[in-house]
Amino acid sequence: MARALLVALALAAVLAGCGSGDGGNDASREDFVADANAICRDGEREIAGKFDAEQPTPESLKRLADAYDPYLERLRALDPPRELEPGWREFVAGVDEGFELLPDLAEAAEARDEERLRKISERAEEIADDTRPFAQTNGLDGCLPAQEQG
Repeated sequence: MARALLVALALAAVLAGCGSGDGGNDASREDFVADANAICRDGEREIAGKFDAEQPTPESLKRLADAYDPYLERLRALDPPRELEPGWREFVAGVDEGFELLPDLAEAAEARDEERLRKISERAEEIADDTRPFAQTNGLDGCLPAQEQG
C-alpha cells in the first residue's frame, strides 16, 4: 500500500505542470517553456513546503490534489505555440487524469483495497510513462519529478 501512495505522489510531481491551450499561438517556444516550467516549479515548492514531511494518508492526498488546483489552472491558461499545441493538449489531459486519480487512490487506501490500489498505481505509472516523453523532448524539466530534472 505504501508503494501505491508513493507512486501517486511521484505522479503528482510529474503532472503538476500540465495545462491546455485552445489552438496554439505564435508565441516563442522558449517563452512558453519558461512559463510552464515556472508554474511547475511553483507547484513543486507548494508541495515541498506543505506535504513532503507528511506520511501519505488519504487526507493528505486529497489536500495534495486541492493544493495543485491553482497551478493546474495556470497551466491550462497557457496558450502554447502552434508546433507544441497538439502534444501539449495530450500532455495536459494526462496530467488532469493523473490528478483525478488522487481522490480514488485516497479512497482505496482508506478502504485498504489492495486490488484497487494496484490498478490505480498501474494507471498512474502509465500516465507518467505517456506524459514524460513530451516533457523531456520539449524542455519541460520543471514538470518532471525531482529525480528526473536536469
